[in-house]
Parts: sequence; structure tokens; C-alpha cells
Amino acid sequence: MDFVNALGPRLFGQDYLPLAPVRKPGSGPAMEVIQLKKSHPHHVAERIHALLHEGKVAVRDRESEALRPAEPRDVAVLCLTHKNCAKYAEALRALELPVRLAESDRWASPVVQAATFALRLATDPRDRHAALCVATLGPMALPLDKALRLLARGEELAAPELDALASLHAAGCGMTIERLRGEVLRVTGLRAWCDRLDYPAQMRATMPELGTIENKQAASLAGLAPIARQSSQWKGKSFIRGGRANVRQALYMPALVAARFNADLKAKYQQLTAAGKPAKIAIMRKLVVTANALLKADRCWQQSIACSSRIL
Repeated sequence: MDFVNALGPRLFGQDYLPLAPVRKPGSGPAMEVIQLKKSHPHHVAERIHALLHEGKVAVRDRESEALRPAEPRDVAVLCLTHKNCAKYAEALRALELPVRLAESDRWASPVVQAATFALRLATDPRDRHAALCVATLGPMALPLDKALRLLARGEELAAPELDALASLHAAGCGMTIERLRGEVLRVTGLRAWCDRLDYPAQMRATMPELGTIENKQAASLAGLAPIARQSSQWKGKSFIRGGRANVRQALYMPALVAARFNADLKAKYQQLTAAGKPAKIAIMRKLVVTANALLKADRCWQQSIACSSRIL
């Protein structure tokens, strides 16, 4: 913090406002400088990977205030352009580290929307629109038509979560943004609700682009598109790389279930297994491609019924 406050006036002049720490200081080094002649994303990615896996770096948890080993979600890479961010993201994904690029399409996630409107309601309990969005998008899952009828009749949306958010308004004036965010997640149960979501809902929350992109793009974003290894006449074994690891985690168990109980996918799984190919990855890719196609067509999945053509 002293270093930042010393550097700030040199960068911003008299407009710089000194920062004050909001957490207890840690015991480890505050900064590490890597000197590179040119921008080499893979060097930075390898160092980040080493720091995370050595287990020597500890951070103070925002919610519990307790020290814990650093995790990928604690790391932020700041770049001047989105193109540079994409290069660093690719280098980190190559090392199987989860990466999220800060993009506007994150707003498409209902989980993000519910959390945002919950924060708005905590800062202004009179915001009826925020209350409506929290009630219909969040854990309450109040039907939109019912909520609109209540508001049209001048009635309040009664729910413990909304009352808890309103009670935070008076206390929230003395809280930091991070503390208020933690309290909002706690009183509304948004974090626990997100963890309880079924796998398809988690995948949609983590991959809001579904339904707006092509099938190949969906497979690539999930890190399930096969990458060929070949040079001239030599051809190696294809592999997957990068993409969103949390999406693949959300797809793993549904893929196992589908490979066992869905007739079409079971036959495909057995065929690929017999050929010595990565069958689980293929089934996961099929699920995400199917989800993308259904959302784009705005229709529900229907099981195909096998018809017997045997003549008695």
C-alpha cells in the first residue's frame, strides 16, 4: 500500500487520493517483478501456475477474513487491450488454469443479474424494480406474472430475503463494498442457491453465450473442441486444450449419466470406446452442442423413441 501511495502522485498528480488498507497485512512479499524484454504471456502464465501450486502464497479470504492458500480466482491479469488479455488467457488455459475474461456478456447470467439487483435493493429499499428482479430471478423463483400482479395492486413482495436486504440499508452505510457484497450474498442465500443449481443451470450461468453462437464456437469455449496435431504427412493424436474448466466440470456427471441411459449417446459412447477414442469428451461435447442448438431454436429437448421394424 505504501508503494502504491508513493507511485500514485507521480502518475496522477494532485488528483490522486491516497489509499487506506481495509484488511490486515499479510506476512509474505507484497510484490514480485518479472522483467521481460517483450511480452511473453506463457512466461507469466508459468509463474502464476507455479505460485498457485507451490502453496506458499496465502491470501486473506474476503468472507471469513482467514488466511488460506491462493486460488486461481484470486489472480487478476490486467492488460491494455482485449487482444492482449486473450493471449494471456490462452496461455493460462494451456496450463489448465480456469480463466474468465471480463466481458459484457456476463450480464446474461441470471445468477449475476440476481446478485446485482440484490445489491441495488440493499442500497435503496424503495427500488421496486430491483425487488421484482431479485424475487423472480433469485432463490425465491417467484413467477413473474404473480409478482407483477402484486405490484399492480400496490402490494409488497413479501419474502424473508427481501426483508433481510432492506435491513442491510441502515447498516450498509458504514460498510465497504466488499463487506456489503458478502452480507448480501449471505442474507439472500445466493451463494448456496448457486451451488445447489443443477448442472445445466450452472453451465448456463458460466457460459451465457449459449444460444447465440455456432456449435463449433460453443465446443471451443467449453474447451471440448479437438485440436489436431499434424505436420506435413505426420499426424499425431488430437487433444483438447483451454476453454472453461468449470463448464467441463458441470458437464462431466451429466455425460456419464447420458452415456449410460440415453440410447443414442450410449451407442455412440460404446462405439468410440471400442475404437480407443476419448468417448467421455465426445459425449460432453455433444451435450454442450445440443444445449446451444436448443437454446438458439428456443425449444425443449425431446427424447427420440426408437421404433422397431421387426416383422412378426
